Amino acid sequence: MVALDRDGATLKYARGYAASYPEITLLQGDALALPVRPGSVDVVISAMTLHHLQPQEATHYLAEMDAAARLGWIMNDLVRSRAAHRLVWVLTRLLSRSAMARHDGPLSILRSYTPAEVVALCEKAGLVDVKVVHHHAFIRQCAVRAKA
Repeated sequence: MVALDRDGATLKYARGYAASYPEITLLQGDALALPVRPGSVDVVISAMTLHHLQPQEATHYLAEMDAAARLGWIMNDLVRSRAAHRLVWVLTRLLSRSAMARHDGPLSILRSYTPAEVVALCEKAGLVDVKVVHHHAFIRQCAVRAKA
């Protein structure tokens, strides 16, 4: 298993957490230029990355994941909706004292994509057989592509 992040501090934390799992290899790199050969990864799993990307970058990112994946990929991210924004706004005020969390949580929802927009980004990347499921209390979505 390979885990990728571009942030050195995140990887330092992950190294400590994953030290007892020698099967996990941690790499520092950019998701827009994956440091792997095409088709060299069985399944690519992306968690909470898409909402950080502008539409052109997001399209490129989806194509990068698809190129790296031999069998397919799974992308889990936030979903933009009024209900999600309200829910996250309320939860960050009730459950967090962090000014950053109170600011970043609702902002991340506003920057995320709707399921229809994810489908459109996939189609723009040439990926027409992606399934997008909206789930987890109005704030998460999952896109899945299984290659034939």
